[in-house]
Amino acid sequence: MVITEIKIPQLGEGLQEVLIDRLLKRSGEHIKRDEAIYVIETDKALMDVESPYEGVIQEWLVEENDVVLVGSPVARIQTIIEHSAAPHLEPRKAEFPETKPKSQIAPSSSAVIPPRTRAYCKQLGIPEDEMLQISALTEKLMPRDVDKYVAAKSNPEILPSLEQVRCDYLERSISGKQKTLLYRLKRSTELVVPGTISRPVAWFRLQEGIQILTNRGDSPLPSEFQMFAYCVAQASKKHPKFRSVLTGENSVREYRLLNLGIAIARPNDELITAVIPEADCLSPAAFANTARRQMRKAIKEGDQASESTQITLSYLGEYGIVDATPALVAPAVAVMFIGSTYGQAGKQVANIALTFDHRLINGAGAALFLNDIAQQVESFSSEL
Repeated sequence: MVITEIKIPQLGEGLQEVLIDRLLKRSGEHIKRDEAIYVIETDKALMDVESPYEGVIQEWLVEENDVVLVGSPVARIQTIIEHSAAPHLEPRKAEFPETKPKSQIAPSSSAVIPPRTRAYCKQLGIPEDEMLQISALTEKLMPRDVDKYVAAKSNPEILPSLEQVRCDYLERSISGKQKTLLYRLKRSTELVVPGTISRPVAWFRLQEGIQILTNRGDSPLPSEFQMFAYCVAQASKKHPKFRSVLTGENSVREYRLLNLGIAIARPNDELITAVIPEADCLSPAAFANTARRQMRKAIKEGDQASESTQITLSYLGEYGIVDATPALVAPAVAVMFIGSTYGQAGKQVANIALTFDHRLINGAGAALFLNDIAQQVESFSSEL
């Protein structure tokens, strides 16, 4: 029996880190060679990763929503046959022989040591037993904790000030949802060339349309935002680039229908996305019903965004925000901000701002799409 590390494979040139989306197996489970054991996200595309060996998972070294460097170990498995093509670990005691009994090691931190922190410590020449003695400000030992430890070790006089700083603030771990969003935003800044344009739309036409539905006795009534989102979906019919995603530097995947994302604010300022699939082929009533169902499902089960979500809408009208520049998260080609209504010439209007991926869409094409949305809104009540 040998203990073998499974590492994040190199999946493409320039890819340095991945997000652990799901762990498909539990510690203690038997796995077969080429069996999918975890799922990673790269550029918002999900990918199953298979085990190169057969054996029993001894332990996972990562958690779901962790961002891990390519080449870092994710799990240790016990295999029967030694594999020369992969790095091995003897049982833990053999790999990290102790120079004194465990009872004599008094770690000042019981924090988990993530793979990237472990690799960072090894770069600095910090052995395993010394890692256990480094204090962490959260339940995980992070590189910044290591930096403080190294600085304090070289200059013991700063130790009191470090302790004092800890009393001045409360440090918390980032939630899994936020780690996922940060990973996607970081990757987007490396890929996307954003452009933003904006204009007002005649929001009072949506209000007139809902009044018509009220007088007609329709129930349940859609919200104004839901009907605006319906107008966006209808406008996309004439703009195939807004139903597309970039799958590489030289390839575009154009979808026949639009999968429309709706950003949902959650407690603690977290953000998830509900997705209305094939939104542009729905009637107003079906669109509103689907939007309600998908939003409830996202709140209960989690984020629905995928590589096929082409446009995301972010409505901040209830917060009184009139103007904003939305941040685009690839591989979506556009994100739209919808602001709070305000009076103009005695009518209620709202500003909308569109951030688009300039690698696929140019300014003129984005302007035409925005104008077609405005036209859909203008004619909404007259078409009911």
